[in-house]
Parts: sequence; structure tokens; C-alpha cells
Amino acid sequence: MNRNTAAHQMNVDAAQREIDRRAAEGEPMDGAYINPRTYAIEFPARTLSRATRNAVAKYGRDKCVRAAADHIAGNGASTIGFELGLTTRQADAAIEAGIELRRAGA
Repeated sequence: MNRNTAAHQMNVDAAQREIDRRAAEGEPMDGAYINPRTYAIEFPARTLSRATRNAVAKYGRDKCVRAAADHIAGNGASTIGFELGLTTRQADAAIEAGIELRRAGA
């Protein structure tokens, strides 16, 4: 094992000990991971943007996810809006919300 590999492993181990220590103290560490480049402890995004929350509240989660799927398939906002009973601007908002929901795994 060369020095660089050993140093990398030491940094990863130190970060893992920090995660374990913080979890033992009661801090929620669900989903925490170690960035292998910076050795920083990072968390996945847990909150959705205000625009996405508004779109889901107005049009429903299912419409937003369907709008995103139709957009990925190649349809434009006008076509998606016509199919879902939304205006073009509403369809744009639903598309963006659906994409964010897909990225967040929600």
C-alpha cells in the first residue's frame, strides 16, 4: 500500500469515526456519506424547493411526475399541458417539479 492510499484511508476512517460519534450523541445521521474528494460529511437533499412544493399542492404529485416523464419522452410543455388540462406555464411548473421529485427520489 503506497502512502497516498494509506493517507486516503486514514482520512476516510477519521470521517467515519466522526459520523459514528455524532450518531452516538443523538444527531440524526441517516443518509450521511463521506465525500471521497474532500472527506466532508454530506447529506442528501431532504427538502424540496418552494416552487416544487407549490406545484405539487396545486396540481398533485401524480400530474407532476407524469409531466416530467412526458417531457423526458420528448413532449413540450404545450402538449403536456393540453393532455393534463394545464396551461403551458402550469405545465412548465409541473415538469420542473416532477424532475425535482425524481432527483430527490420522493
